[in-house]
Order: sequence, then C-alpha cells, then structure tokens
Amino acid sequence: MRVIEPTEPAWSLDTPRRRLTPKRSAILAALATLGGLVALVSGCTLSPVALDGPIAVNLHIRASADTVEVDAPGWFAPTSSIYICAAEPPPLPEPGPERDGWTPGPGCHAYGTHPSKDGLAVDLPLADLGVRERPAFAAAPDWTLLLLSVEGDRVTSAVRSQFRRPNGFAVS
Repeated sequence: MRVIEPTEPAWSLDTPRRRLTPKRSAILAALATLGGLVALVSGCTLSPVALDGPIAVNLHIRASADTVEVDAPGWFAPTSSIYICAAEPPPLPEPGPERDGWTPGPGCHAYGTHPSKDGLAVDLPLADLGVRERPAFAAAPDWTLLLLSVEGDRVTSAVRSQFRRPNGFAVS
C-alpha cells in the first residue's frame, strides 16, 4: 500500500483557497480602515440622549398619612423640582427647547424647587395637595415621585420612582 504525504499542512493560510491575493489585501485594508473610522467617530462622542436613559440613584421614600419623606443622597443636581403624581407622569421630552419650562402636567402636584448639589433630603407635606387633587391621589393605589434636575428654566434630567399610596391618606 502506498501512502501519499500532503505537500502542505491542512491549516496553512497559503492554500490556493486561502491565499491572500492583492485584491483580498485591498478589501481587508479598506474594511479595517472603515471599521476604525466608524469606531473613532462613534466612540468618541455621546449622543444628546445618551444620559437620558435610566439613572441609578440611591433613593429612599417613606410615606405616612401626612408626609412623604424623600432621601436621595446620590442625587447631585444643582437644583431640583419635585413632583408627586397620582398616575405615571409623561416622559421627559428629547433634549432641546421643549425642555424649557417643562412640567409633568396637571396629574402631578408641584412641591417647588430645592437645592440638591449635595444630595436631596426633604419632607413633602400631603396637606399641600389641593382639594381638587386629593380625590385622584386617594383613588390611585400607587404614586410616583418625580425629581427633575433643572438649570435655569431647562430640565436636564429626571428620575422617577413609584411607591404605594400612604395608609390613612384621606380625601379631606
């Protein structure tokens, strides 16, 4: 029996099917250059909404029949607008002029602005809810706390957290 020895190993890159021809070299070089250019351009900039996604904030909410206590030691906005909403508030608009003076609307109660550059700790008295707002809040099983970071008149970011309606909250 005669054994035929292969003239080149099976793993060689220099087989006729795998040989790197000048045409293949040019295609690979063009693809590598294009890939590097795309990575450079897209990797060095953030899109305007890159930071508008979910933000992890250490946030504690304690609700009683009279007060909602908010402790957000990881919320470092220079100034915050605070809202409590009886229903899910609308999402923050895309960055731009639509954020100037933006508020979540009539389904939310505004608790004003508060300095928060070193974190936020505030008590929100439920007695501040108006007579017309109270029935909607009493009917909602869950409320939403909405923290808005504001610079001047523009909302720059938002954090929302849902919590159970406080036991003993009454319409009157």
